Amino acid sequence: MTIRKTLLFSLMAIAFIAISINTIFLNSMVDKYFMKYLSESYDNHIDELKTYVQDEFTNSENFDLNGFRAELETHLDDPIVGIKIFDSYKNQILYVSKNNMSRHMMMGSRFEQTDRYIIKADDVEVAEMHIILNSSIEESLVAKKFQSSLIRYGAMGFALAGVLALAVGLYLSKLMSKDLIETSNMAESIDLNRPINNKNSNIKEIRVVQNSLRNLNQSLHLKQRHRKRLTDELRHKAQTPITIIQTHLEGIEDEIIDWDERELKVFRKNIFELSNLLNDVDRLIDTDIDVDDNTISKFDVVSIINEIAQSLRLQYQKKSMVIKKNLPMTLIVELDEYKFRQILYNLFTNAYKYAGEGSNVEIHLEESNSDFKIVFTDNGEGLDNYEVQNILEPYYRGVKHRNISGQGLGLYILEQNIKSMGGSVIIRQNTPSGLAFDIRLPKSIEILI
Repeated sequence: MTIRKTLLFSLMAIAFIAISINTIFLNSMVDKYFMKYLSESYDNHIDELKTYVQDEFTNSENFDLNGFRAELETHLDDPIVGIKIFDSYKNQILYVSKNNMSRHMMMGSRFEQTDRYIIKADDVEVAEMHIILNSSIEESLVAKKFQSSLIRYGAMGFALAGVLALAVGLYLSKLMSKDLIETSNMAESIDLNRPINNKNSNIKEIRVVQNSLRNLNQSLHLKQRHRKRLTDELRHKAQTPITIIQTHLEGIEDEIIDWDERELKVFRKNIFELSNLLNDVDRLIDTDIDVDDNTISKFDVVSIINEIAQSLRLQYQKKSMVIKKNLPMTLIVELDEYKFRQILYNLFTNAYKYAGEGSNVEIHLEESNSDFKIVFTDNGEGLDNYEVQNILEPYYRGVKHRNISGQGLGLYILEQNIKSMGGSVIIRQNTPSGLAFDIRLPKSIEILI
């Protein structure tokens, strides 16, 4: 059974039960008070008759038999079908009746009753009156007509209320089923990754469900974009070690580079970084865990800068680019070594891509008590001021360099890695040309559990 039919049947059942209870209660109350009214009216009628008969017999000098008869006939009203009047000696003086009414009523009922009343004046009996009834008050013609009308109009009211309940039930069930169908379509659109254009329901409970679905859809889209960004980041990060390995293999094949322990160390280090990237990919696929957690270790900043500069030496030589270093002998820190390497790789590879052939890059290291600063500059073509302001945004590509392959994630990843270790970066125009990166990092960070 559909929810629309369930709602309709439920509303109809509730309506009919409520109408039935109300009709039964109302009919019983009306019937009760109407019968009480009939009984009181009958008693008042008898009192009027007794008063009239008493007046006639106490004023015997003006007694008019025909007028007396005519007056008594006016009191022949259901259930009274006959009136007999006797004097104080029990002699019948007058008898009036409604024979037609009596015969008609007697056909449907075997009931006949005579009520006797003694008429007194100053405690002296002056007459006796017999009231002949063809039925009890409760079974009188008026009572039967009233009960019949009550049942008829009750049935008409029941039928009318039933029709109205059906109409309202159809409307409400259609309205609710329509909103539920719209809600179901929303869920289907989310499942099929289609845009949601449904209007809000006027029913509060359904509107709450619809809002929850919209929030879920927004959350899923945010997670999808976040997952795509992370995937692109991992792909971008993998390009650097792959390029380094490929370049060094070409150098070894061309006998430009000797296969020695230093080159073996370069290969091991970059293969290790690729292995870490694969582990991050597994975590990204299997769970919702972010891959940006810090793994703290102690290492020498100067040693890593020299190592990365050496690993990229061949690439720079192909474009006649020179790396200049202004470094202390050593600088020991406790940071995420992998992220720090990525920062340096992105600095060097970004300069390699965009500074242009024959350019120079320089890396300068400054140390203070609690942090250190890396100043990385190139003297290439550089960027316009408005582009410098947007260069850290994900997927942003400079207008002048869109013909160069890339995704626009390198500097975005650089900034995210710096921030995750509690540092900061400022990009500015170099003088007289090129770009300058001012990176400040703490010497150590705590592992957050």
